[in-house]
Amino acid sequence: GYSATDHYEIDPRLGSNDLYKKFVGECHRKGMKVIRDLVHNHVGSEYWILKDLPMKDWIHDWDVYTTSTYNCEPLIDPYSSEKDRKRTLNGWLYTSMPDLNEENPFVQKYLTQNSIWWLEYAGIDAIRLDTYFYNNQDYMIDWATQVKSEFPNLTIFAETWVKGISNQAFFSGGNTVNRGIDSKIDGITDFQFRESLLKMINQKPAEWKNKLTPNISMNPVYSTLACDFIYKNPANNVVFLDNHDLSRIFSVLDKDINKLKTAITVLLTTNRIPQLYYGTEIGMTGLCNPDGHVRKDFPGGWHEDKENKFLKKDRSDIENELYNYIRKLANYRKNSLVLQTGEMMQYFPSDNLYVYFRYNEDETVMIVVNSNTSEVELNANDYAERTKDFSKAINIITGQKFSDIFKLHIPAKETVIFQLHH
Repeated sequence: GYSATDHYEIDPRLGSNDLYKKFVGECHRKGMKVIRDLVHNHVGSEYWILKDLPMKDWIHDWDVYTTSTYNCEPLIDPYSSEKDRKRTLNGWLYTSMPDLNEENPFVQKYLTQNSIWWLEYAGIDAIRLDTYFYNNQDYMIDWATQVKSEFPNLTIFAETWVKGISNQAFFSGGNTVNRGIDSKIDGITDFQFRESLLKMINQKPAEWKNKLTPNISMNPVYSTLACDFIYKNPANNVVFLDNHDLSRIFSVLDKDINKLKTAITVLLTTNRIPQLYYGTEIGMTGLCNPDGHVRKDFPGGWHEDKENKFLKKDRSDIENELYNYIRKLANYRKNSLVLQTGEMMQYFPSDNLYVYFRYNEDETVMIVVNSNTSEVELNANDYAERTKDFSKAINIITGQKFSDIFKLHIPAKETVIFQLHH
């Protein structure tokens, strides 16, 4: 999949170009959009062009096999050496992935024309750019400019697998962090949010009695979102729990169903675009070593499958519990403008509680993350800025109604979503 051998042909193991085009059409008829995962940085070593290169500098061909540094720092460091920058950009990701020379104008035209062709041919709605920071940034800006001139409504987001919020923001759209250029990227994969969420969920609750003492166990997500000033539009960041390159989230969270529910809840209620990896809805497991362990087929859908997890009767009790929870919350989000586009306000964590709100003129939703090992009665006065106009609440998962907003009980180690009412 990431070692392409022909930019103009669908992998024959998956079908044909015509079937791909029909697939996009069927998705559109069902109200879904299709995102194409696009690799500019490299091709596969069996790519047909490599058998007879159009010119010697079509790829970065080192005297001795050289890998990338796999680090973005040489690209953003104002003091970096040209040697390190060159190796980061021009080094190969792997022996089977020759690095394309994106400074070559013929390579540039080949890649750009190919993107435009697929968008026109198949009617693709958006593009995800794989291994984004390894690419020549000047070319990527030119590519985005040309593609968007042909398809103004196209959404482009980039994989930015880096460490640190400022490093991540460097590659986002807009002239962020005093970079001096606009990448023309609409959004990025928010690895930093993911890391902060996992850290918050997996840490043991702090034993703090003094409210003036920082509640560090619940602080990671709060601190990450507090840095949103660094992005042009943080709401365009794509948040996720796992993907095809990472260990499955249920395994990372020690198969703790309450932890996974918390992760899913924050994922679907924060001010970002949520990305849900297939199989999470039934708690599929697997550690990413090798990648195949996290890219297994979803159980079911084919006549020869012994189990069909699309059906309730073939799912275990835990699988059904997760499936129903995610289904309920995802459908709530789908029909809730406040979760899609509403403002966000968060409160500094205290007493092992992290509380935030999504709100607009018509609706207010309160999310409470409780990492305590015992039930907590929430004091709504602590959040009066957002709760003062309300007296009632509904738990949107259970449907339980509370006639007194000042007597909200949050179960131990759980996360609860309340829709507030007058």
